[in-house]
Amino acid sequence: MTVLNCLITDDRAWMAQDHSTYDSRGMPAKDVTASDYVFRAQSLGEACKVQVFPDRRLLMGIAGSVVYGMAWLHVLDQRGDDIDGLAGYATDELRRIFHHYKPALRECYVLHAGFSAAEGRVIGLLYQAENDFVPVRLPAGAVMHSPHLSGDAPGIDRAEALAEQARCGRRVPEFFDAMFANQKWQCEHRRLRAGVLLSDDYTLASVDSDGARVVQGAEAAAVA
Repeated sequence: MTVLNCLITDDRAWMAQDHSTYDSRGMPAKDVTASDYVFRAQSLGEACKVQVFPDRRLLMGIAGSVVYGMAWLHVLDQRGDDIDGLAGYATDELRRIFHHYKPALRECYVLHAGFSAAEGRVIGLLYQAENDFVPVRLPAGAVMHSPHLSGDAPGIDRAEALAEQARCGRRVPEFFDAMFANQKWQCEHRRLRAGVLLSDDYTLASVDSDGARVVQGAEAAAVA
């Protein structure tokens, strides 16, 4: 599991992931929390996990197996498509890779966000292993947070208030900071599945009709 957060506004999509990577072999079922079962995953270091394709006006994020993510990234690099082009084959290819690699983490989310020339706007498409990678459209105003936010974590009221503003394109970096703080709190208080490791910071990226770019979370919060 990793942080995978996304927001779609009228003219832009934002995506964020933490930096932690770790060996997930031996992790218990996803419904076993750290408070019920002690499992210490082996850290593999930190890396920027949000993939940014400026010329294709595309962002991609994956929550799940690193091997699976690298395999799908290789397909994207080879095909060179934007979000309109990859939508035509993503489901079939994601299924093929999943069945071929049989990743240790059976849950898997693949999120694409980008500018659609066909529609003249930014769209988001979410693919999940548990849904056999049938795409789910994220419309304008949609907020995705994985892990889900905890309603009893400190600052939840502020996060919910910021969400209303962020959907209108205001105070977006602050909203992502609030989401990540909630998720990090859950990890530190053993609310997430056993073995999950989250880094202390994250990468925030955005995409619109002019391209895609990375914005560091700490820098974004300072200028919000």
